[in-house]
Amino acid sequence: MMNENLDLAIACPVCGWNASFAMSSEEDYHYGIFGRFELWCCNNCRHHFQYPMPTECDLASYYNRDYYSYQLPDIDMEPRGLRHRGVWLMAHYCRLYRGYRHLKVFPNPLLAFIGWLLVRKRRDLLTPRYIAEGTACDYGCGSCGRVPFLRYCGWQAEGIEFSEAAAAAGKSAGLTITHGSIGTLEDRPSTYDFIHSSHCVEHVPDVQRLFRAFYTAMKPGGTLAIEVPSADSAALRIYGHAYYYLGLPVHVHLFSAESLKHIATQAGFTNITISPVSFLFSHAESWLLRRDLRGGKASPRLDSHGKWATAYAKVASLGSFVQSIVGHRGDCLMLVANRPST
Repeated sequence: MMNENLDLAIACPVCGWNASFAMSSEEDYHYGIFGRFELWCCNNCRHHFQYPMPTECDLASYYNRDYYSYQLPDIDMEPRGLRHRGVWLMAHYCRLYRGYRHLKVFPNPLLAFIGWLLVRKRRDLLTPRYIAEGTACDYGCGSCGRVPFLRYCGWQAEGIEFSEAAAAAGKSAGLTITHGSIGTLEDRPSTYDFIHSSHCVEHVPDVQRLFRAFYTAMKPGGTLAIEVPSADSAALRIYGHAYYYLGLPVHVHLFSAESLKHIATQAGFTNITISPVSFLFSHAESWLLRRDLRGGKASPRLDSHGKWATAYAKVASLGSFVQSIVGHRGDCLMLVANRPST
């Protein structure tokens, strides 16, 4: 279908340069949302964004009650037997290497090393260096997010969530979660030592305002850690419409490393590091969706396959997964930055 906006001058919401039409989609393969959704790419910073940009009210209508972040959370992080064994390993790592001396685990260098292997690429995102009586916020936490783990590790942790249903689910489980949005951060100046946001920023239409609000809500010297889908990813180039993190229309941004750094710098952050990270499961899901689309399957869905199909797809998609690692073109980007101390 011919795109009607090819002759329009569409400005990038990050750097203001002209953008070019990249692709369109008429169906969301995560939640079955139908409509015509266009993805545009900035000719300067390679930022990808949805056009026309939906409003927050538009986005709210896309999420149904089955959305994963609305579910009643499990807030008990205490490891028992094989339950939460990952938390147990991370606790050893945090105690030995991240300053969490208060955690009630016996220091074990081998278990700490295994914990390090689990988090080495996402260390600052998942396990910030400990601050006694430190305050932490998980922005876009859904019903739970990282709040229970941060509380388990000794932080005074709370969440901010745009969805009233998700916030209510978290509150009913005993968590401190505020139903709010960017304005909530703006109303809490110099409040947090650590702000975390995983796979939320790409849902926010006014991303410039969001980063300024992150800066405002953070104490001097505080740390921001976010994870977002990558427009630089090998998976987007290889799988196109079947890319797991494309996510139109709920994902309104796909960030390049350049566009992400530009936004953070403009907001005032320093010590900015951006790292790509890849996940085999997302390559497998992208491979399965591409196969189903090529096979003409009606209304194919991501995350809807049996364990054997998923296992086969993990082997079949190893090529793209390796390309993403070797070429440093991961599925997602992790940003860690600081508000200056003075």
